[in-house]
Amino acid sequence: MSKVKLNELPEKELLNLHHELQEDIDKLTKIIDASNSTVFDLLIDETKKEMKANVLEESWKKLKENMKKIEQYRTIETTLQNQQELLERKKDELEDVNNALTYRQQNLFDTEQCPEDVTAEDTGYYYGKTLQPIESGDMFTKKDSDPPVYYFIQKANNDKDFAIIGNTLEEELLLNYPKNREILDDTIYIGNIYYGEEDKEDALEAYKKMNDMLNSSIIY
Repeated sequence: MSKVKLNELPEKELLNLHHELQEDIDKLTKIIDASNSTVFDLLIDETKKEMKANVLEESWKKLKENMKKIEQYRTIETTLQNQQELLERKKDELEDVNNALTYRQQNLFDTEQCPEDVTAEDTGYYYGKTLQPIESGDMFTKKDSDPPVYYFIQKANNDKDFAIIGNTLEEELLLNYPKNREILDDTIYIGNIYYGEEDKEDALEAYKKMNDMLNSSIIY
């Protein structure tokens, strides 16, 4: 796989990669299935028997012909082995791409991801030591920080996990790890960008400030 980090690629490029790899895998699988390497092992064994008979009969021309046959069979076998290794590499690459798609944290500041019809979704976790539920779209600010550090709780790109992302985090932190949720223990809840006019206004303001800060940030 390319040295480019998969988690830095846009979703469209990841999907294109997925399509290309799947096509390569399908083609290689068909080729390998149609070429049984055990057949060549049998052909080589039979040719070796013929070569022994050639020596006994002093049929040197036939012996040379059979030697060339074995070389050809060996070449085909090597090609099949290389194709099998290539298939395994392609499968590994496809798994990496699938993981990147599954756990891809969508761009926080893509305006298309904050449409009017999006609603907050319960993550199943709670804010700090309170009983306030954490929902997708929640914004938090860290106490006594300069400049303020905002956190955005967003549904990760799969059906089970939710994540914290922020301008001081190098990667998304899944909420199913208690240690990650401790980050919110000393923060103040601002609001949710998906609902409630007053709540949404404050949250969107934090959203915009975080966008500005990310211009010089180490992530996303």
